Amino acid sequence: MNYAEHNGIAAIHFSLADLSDGTPQGFADVYADLVNPEDSVLGTPAGDELIRRVLDAVDFVFDNLLVKLHNARSPDIPRFSVADELGLCWDLPGGKSGVEKDLHMRSSFVLEKAWRKFGDGRLASSIRMHAVETLGESAMEQSMLQFLDGHSLQLPNVCSEFLANRELLAELRDTSIGGHRLCFVHGDLHGDNIMVDGRDNRFLIDFGKTGLGHCLEDITWLESHVLLSYTDFATDEELAEVLSLVLALAPPDGISIESCGETALDAVVDSRTETWRTAGGKLVCPRVLAMWSVVKRLRKHLGVTLTNLAAIAPGDRAKEARQVGQMAGLLFLRNSLFFLTARENRDRLRSRKFALALACAYAQAVLPQGQLT
Repeated sequence: MNYAEHNGIAAIHFSLADLSDGTPQGFADVYADLVNPEDSVLGTPAGDELIRRVLDAVDFVFDNLLVKLHNARSPDIPRFSVADELGLCWDLPGGKSGVEKDLHMRSSFVLEKAWRKFGDGRLASSIRMHAVETLGESAMEQSMLQFLDGHSLQLPNVCSEFLANRELLAELRDTSIGGHRLCFVHGDLHGDNIMVDGRDNRFLIDFGKTGLGHCLEDITWLESHVLLSYTDFATDEELAEVLSLVLALAPPDGISIESCGETALDAVVDSRTETWRTAGGKLVCPRVLAMWSVVKRLRKHLGVTLTNLAAIAPGDRAKEARQVGQMAGLLFLRNSLFFLTARENRDRLRSRKFALALACAYAQAVLPQGQLT
């Protein structure tokens, strides 16, 4: 049970698990049973049951467990720069590191782990050192990056063209300023904090970071864990397929309500999917197919969240939809940079390449169209 309050608004959460069938599993463990065994169970009755459990858990978390928490909204609509509060502008004069007091985002501290533990204490140089370990020094001297030999995906270098471009960062800091509707959020919604018992009851644990923040923090944090922490890519064929997902996840013109639809996501993937060194084809790797089905369900809920946020906007709904789409992109960008540097991925080169590709794509997506090419 957890209780929190802020300016007259209170939130309480109580969970009771059915332990009759043994210890509940974390969502991450159920998902791992689906995607990570060497002998895939996809297409078998056991696999069908696992994917049902995973997708039902996603639906229950966002349709039920988080609804009242997220509906506990602050009456205030503070104005702040999302890019700055997430630590993306740390290298600018007066830029925030994400660990200052009185920030508005519950997860502002995440990037601190990147610049504090590796490098010279600044963000751009620390991220570049991790990127050099991932692609090599010569690759990182280029303005455009390629992530797998023979694969068509090439993206602007997030280090030289974005993080080291102070003029661009200053503009992003300014364009991400706005009035943001805050609410109670879980604050650390990853797969080990979502539990599933033997009778498929779902409940949340670990409310240590619960408090006032932005509801997009919860869903973007879980998706990034699914993509960059809970899925191992064992072959270059799998890496080639996940690289073909990048521009569906991070459309060049930004995340929108429409881009979160299953049809829109699949259309981008179908137009770009290629087997390693060979153009054409569809997603065929079982692990990637399973991951994609889960991510599409998460994007469905992201689309609903963006729609709801635009609907409660006090002003121009179209403008609000663009603003919250940019916020989602900034959160995904921050998360991708974090997983590029995360200790758990140190020996997982393909996961680091995927994280770097996503970071490059999200950097392109959060800026006004055409600025990062």
